[in-house]
Amino acid sequence: MSEGHIPTNYYDVNFWDNFYKGKDDMSIDWYFDVTKVNIDAYSFSNFDIKNDTLMLLGPGLSSMVSYFDSKGFKYVDIIDFSKTINDILQKKYEKKKNWNFYLENIANLSKETK
Repeated sequence: MSEGHIPTNYYDVNFWDNFYKGKDDMSIDWYFDVTKVNIDAYSFSNFDIKNDTLMLLGPGLSSMVSYFDSKGFKYVDIIDFSKTINDILQKKYEKKKNWNFYLENIANLSKETK
């Protein structure tokens, strides 16, 4: 793969569904391991983790989801276009009554509200 080139199959939901099958250990991080970054340095001062909703777009099986869980975020919306991912995350976080899981391709989302 050449530098700066994203393979076209990365946009294919079938590619990701097959890629994630059998990988439910949350070990697949995107560009970095979020636990190795000092996210606490980012300001959550305007974000009420007990009342505001956090939206995670296409997290896959990164450690991002478990990181925000460990920080106590109560309301979380997770959007991913892989059914495999949604199934894995829903099972792992089934006790999170205020967490929502959406099977959606974010490229198809509209900025219009309904």
